[in-house]
Amino acid sequence: LDQEGENQQEEEEVIPVEHPVVVAYLKEREEFEKEWGGLSVTISTTSAADPKQIDINEKSEIDVFKDTHKAVQGTFSYVAWEYTGIDMDEEEEDIDADQDEDDTLADEEEDEDAIRNRKRPFGDSKHYDPVILNDKGSLVAGTNENAAKYKEKTIYFTTPENRDAFLENPTKYLGNEKSTE
Repeated sequence: LDQEGENQQEEEEVIPVEHPVVVAYLKEREEFEKEWGGLSVTISTTSAADPKQIDINEKSEIDVFKDTHKAVQGTFSYVAWEYTGIDMDEEEEDIDADQDEDDTLADEEEDEDAIRNRKRPFGDSKHYDPVILNDKGSLVAGTNENAAKYKEKTIYFTTPENRDAFLENPTKYLGNEKSTE
């Protein structure tokens, strides 16, 4: 045990900063730091990869792992976005394409709005504002002008402020959904 303990003590010795190995390492790291900015931009613009930068200085392995996990997981998290005219146009095109396929199955008595509303993927709050529902407990219908998309669902809001509050923290207002994040 004494011999093993001595070997471990030798391995744990701190190498002085002026040691040639440390100097060479610091020089290589400095060169890497200079090149990383350009390399990161090149990777981001020429591929689907999005480099993540994680500070590892003075952190434990567990903290580095947690930071890494959080950075990578963020890439796969759902993000809400403002529902714009482009989204509406794309949705109309999708509905029209689906409608063409379903024309043979649809009853002629159904009007166009009924078919469109039947196929539109509303969120859990249907066409009601989830911010007002969450904050005040009342159902108030939202509008197309103040809509957002989240998890491929259209969510309507009464005001832009409510939409912005939702965009900042969607899970707060859709608490009954199971989080996959």
